[in-house]
Amino acid sequence: MKLRLLHLALTFLSLFLLALGILLYSKHRVPDADPVAYCADCLNYASRINDMIVRVPDVRGNKQFFRYACDWSCRNNLLTSGRCPKYRRSFLDHTDRYMFEVEDPPEACRGIRACP
Repeated sequence: MKLRLLHLALTFLSLFLLALGILLYSKHRVPDADPVAYCADCLNYASRINDMIVRVPDVRGNKQFFRYACDWSCRNNLLTSGRCPKYRRSFLDHTDRYMFEVEDPPEACRGIRACP
């Protein structure tokens, strides 16, 4: 009986530590090897989002259109650099803020910590 409880306790402890490790690993951001290219890609991405918003009248502040612009601007760069999903996720995590801040791409990229 004691042996079974010990195995059960070790199993739960192992699963807990594994889940904690996965959580910490998923939150960890590894800095990019070339910060200048990382920043330039973010500026390009934010500029494309802003261009789409500027071209269509009266959509600034529309969350659905902002999400569409983020998706559309990322379409060709998804597999080439691998950075676009990071920018997209960062912008969409705080839609209310970046929906307007994307008017100034350097400020938006500083906000998501893509540029110094």
